Amino acid sequence: ITSEFWTINKDKKKTNFTHKNQKWIWLKSFLSIMIHLLFHWKKIDLLHLYHISRYSYTLAIIYKVVKPNGKIYIKTDISTKNFNGEKIFQTNKFLLHFFYHICNYIWFEDKNILKKMKEKFHKHKNKFLYLPSWTIHIKKYVWNIKKKNIISLCGRFWAKEKNYELLIHILKKYDVSFLKNWKIYLIWEQTQSFEDKLKQLLKTKPELKQIIKSKGFIWEKEKLYSLLSKSKIFIHTANSEWEPNIQFDAMFCWCYMLSTDVGTIKM
Repeated sequence: ITSEFWTINKDKKKTNFTHKNQKWIWLKSFLSIMIHLLFHWKKIDLLHLYHISRYSYTLAIIYKVVKPNGKIYIKTDISTKNFNGEKIFQTNKFLLHFFYHICNYIWFEDKNILKKMKEKFHKHKNKFLYLPSWTIHIKKYVWNIKKKNIISLCGRFWAKEKNYELLIHILKKYDVSFLKNWKIYLIWEQTQSFEDKLKQLLKTKPELKQIIKSKGFIWEKEKLYSLLSKSKIFIHTANSEWEPNIQFDAMFCWCYMLSTDVGTIKM
């Protein structure tokens, strides 16, 4: 069991996210996981959580109460920006040390942050590990890389930190004639806010209607790889990031990466 809502409820891909209902969505996620944990703890030998957060503290403590010999792994997914701002240290120090004490291993994607954490929490340093993200190897997937003039963007378009509105801003501000022989694929979780801005852009520049193609949410990795294998360029626009899984998918499919300088992109 993980702390990701969509691992339990795949209907998430049909949800229309907005900044107004985002807190409710995550609360619903947390409650669904907690209920699952309380009813099925006997079958759960390992609890894999994401982020050093109040959600992780609560779930980890509940799990250890009902199953003291259970294993807990944490994928921190922490950014340099958040680390430098010391957001993770704003929690009660006793609670933070207790959390590290009951966890078996805590993974960091950034070697610099790992080094600082070992210095900051020397007592728990042996539990802190360096582990970057990965791609999913599909055994029966038939590899077929035939690159076309396609630019792809993929992710949670409702998330403010992903900064996908940068694409709208650039296409609106600059001459787009250089894109006449290109396609832009939006592989996304649809959000009304972004859709409205996209519609406004297409009214302003109707020539983009033949260029921008919405591919919707793609759950299956085979279909995602099929699209990325055709794409020459993958664009990553985030203004705050940890280690986006999609960057590895894009690299795995031999896309040129065009990205903002965030997270572990350079690494």
